[in-house]
Amino acid sequence: FQTALNVNAANADLRVRVQLFDNGRSSTGPLDPNFPNSNASLIKTFVINATPVNDSPIPNVFFLDSDEDRRITIQAADVLLGDLPGPTSDENNGSQSLKMTQIERTSRGGGTIIPTFDAFNNIVSFEYLPPSNLVGPDTFLYVVTDNGIPARSGTGTITIGLRGVTDPPQF
Repeated sequence: FQTALNVNAANADLRVRVQLFDNGRSSTGPLDPNFPNSNASLIKTFVINATPVNDSPIPNVFFLDSDEDRRITIQAADVLLGDLPGPTSDENNGSQSLKMTQIERTSRGGGTIIPTFDAFNNIVSFEYLPPSNLVGPDTFLYVVTDNGIPARSGTGTITIGLRGVTDPPQF
């Protein structure tokens, strides 16, 4: 027995009705096709307790445009704005909050990420420093964690779209 996604005892009545029939053969005598054994059990109802569990958060893709060679500061709250807590209707996990708990320190394109932490070791903001003259998308990963019981985490992607700018001529 498997419930549908996110169905549990808190939001559904999970009952199964069962009735057993024998195969028509008698264990005490020969099989007589003219007199089949049609014994059937009483219908029995089983109640299944499906305990809700906390699911991992669902990160959304975060995208930001910036100019090449420009240092930018990004608030963790802005990245988490589109992220969703793991679906559950359990009263213990009903109103979850999300926190950014980890972030890569180097992007795929070679940029540097410098996080700023709060007193609980959660990331509140971070600075992104692109490598010199990088143009195009640059990506790095972060971890979002909920405060459910138990806490769960998911991995999201941050993409910075770097626009080229005209550099002054150099001698």
